[in-house]
Amino acid sequence: LYTHQEESLYVDLTLVRLGLLRLNFLMESCPSGSLPDSHFLNSLLILDSPVIAKAAYLVECAHFVRCCSLGQWPE
Repeated sequence: LYTHQEESLYVDLTLVRLGLLRLNFLMESCPSGSLPDSHFLNSLLILDSPVIAKAAYLVECAHFVRCCSLGQWPE
């Protein structure tokens, strides 16, 4: 039987926000269809980082893809 140990980790939200701003810049400045690619998202899941940081990046990617599917392409 697997027992899960709870971990209490401090997550610096300022660093998460800074990383999201960098990701947003990359997604808006790269050519269409180049980011987010499958290798990028796969490496994101493998990283040893808090779940909240991974979730924030995935939500940002999902929001970007949703905006593009609605026709709101980056300029």
